[in-house]
Formats: sequence, structure tokens, C-alpha cells
Amino acid sequence: PHPLAMAFAVLAALRRKRVVLGVRQDTRAYVSSRHPGRPLLRLAATVLDAIWRGLARAFPVVVVGPEIAAHYGGARSLLEIAVSLVDERDLVPAEAVLKRSYRDELRVISVGRLEAEKNPLLLADVMARLRQDGDRWRLIVCGEGAMQAMLEDRLRELGIAERAELLGYVPFGPRLHALYRDSHALLHVSWTEGLPQVLVEAFAAGLPVVATDVGGVARAVGGAVRLVPAGDAGAAAAELQAIAADQGLREELIRAGHDYAAARTVTTQVKRLGEFLRGAESRPASD
Repeated sequence: PHPLAMAFAVLAALRRKRVVLGVRQDTRAYVSSRHPGRPLLRLAATVLDAIWRGLARAFPVVVVGPEIAAHYGGARSLLEIAVSLVDERDLVPAEAVLKRSYRDELRVISVGRLEAEKNPLLLADVMARLRQDGDRWRLIVCGEGAMQAMLEDRLRELGIAERAELLGYVPFGPRLHALYRDSHALLHVSWTEGLPQVLVEAFAAGLPVVATDVGGVARAVGGAVRLVPAGDAGAAAAELQAIAADQGLREELIRAGHDYAAARTVTTQVKRLGEFLRGAESRPASD
């Protein structure tokens, strides 16, 4: 929800145009995480959220993930989707990935913006815990943002800067696909999320995933990831170690993730969205 979006929706409806709302994340949780010391902003986010949910009683709404779908349970018409850029050609066969060796260096990849709500400093804390298990762990960070310098400083403070590669922004495409496929696990540590598309990307590449139990992650993909509490470096490190040590666990996660991604390629999601938009009735029920 955004004030301008609300104005556009109302103006479009007054001009008898088709209106479909969209919600990709919990605005209240996002603002609370990004601006913890600003109660007026949190109040504004709560008000905007309430207004947007009110509009959803009159207009169709598309939401990302099951948690937001539940929050908009009173909507007139609702479509829940997973944001996916994965094409059928991007899916790596599970049988091929299961041959990946976990005996030597282990590469943990993180993909996302380096901003407060993404909690990037936890990546360094997790790596410090893994360092206690030896020098075979390496962190690959794809993303840029306001906290990049802070993450670099944190890695140096912990004495593990040489075990991390901060690659900056890596666009979705061949290079990112290769980085996924050369890694051994995805680590996702956000404070708040709807349903992050990086999970689908990692699933398509055959990566086991450790993710914080936030937003719609547990409801949507709980069986395909190892969930940990937000902010808990020890739990995240322990799950990564379990994945490295347990071939059966890896196979379970890889197969479940592959099935999830295969059912939610960009083609299938666009088709569902197109069908919903074609059938959507945007006029308020009172008309």
C-alpha cells in the first residue's frame, strides 16, 4: 500500500477503469523492521494497510504468499501467487544435483539487498559460527545496499573477511544461475518477507535452503526449507552443518524444492495471473 497507489485506484474507479490491487509484502512488518524507532511511521503503515484491505473488499487483489493471503481473507476476489522468474529451462534435474559433493569447500550463497530489513550482518555472525567447524565454509553474497560497508566491517572484525565474497548486484540471468549451481546451500536471513523469489530460484538450481521463519515462508515452502528463528545465528549455522553432514536430509530438501519450483515457473504464474485479470470484476459491489 502507498498513498499514491490509493489515489490512482480511486481515480481509476471513478473513471470506470478496471482496478486490480497488488500486495507483495506486509507493510506493517516492513516499516517496523526498517524504522524501529519511529512509532508515527508504524502508525501510518497500519493505517495504510487498513485502507488497502478496505479497498480489497471492493476490488480484486493479487497477493504474494499465504500469510498475506490470510491477512486479506475478506477480499472480494483474491489470487495468491509466488513471484517466480524461473523458466522451465532453469530447472536443474534433481538427480544431477544429488551428485554434488559436500566433502570439500562448502559455498553458502545469499541473494538480496543489503538493507536493514534483510538483516545482512547476521550473515557474518553465521559464518563466524561455521568457522568453528573449520575453514571449509565460504560465503557468497549477491546484493548491494546501504549496509554493504557495515557487512564488510563486520566480516573483518570477526576475522573471516577472507572467507567471504561480496559480489554486489548480480542480475537474474546466466551469471546468477551459475553462482547458484556452484553453491551448496542458500542462506536467507531477512527480518520480514512476503514470499521471497530467491527461494524459488535456489530450488530450481537444486540448492538446500536455510531461511528465517518469517512472512509466508513456513506456510508456502516449509517442507522444502530448514526454518530458523529470525536473528538466530547459532540456529542457522547448525542447520547448515546438518545439511552438510546428512545426505538424506539434502535429498529430501532438494527434491521438495525442485517440485515446488517446477510447479511455479514464470510461465505458470503468468498464466494464472492473466486468467485472474481477465475474469476480474473491478467495480465496487455497491454499484
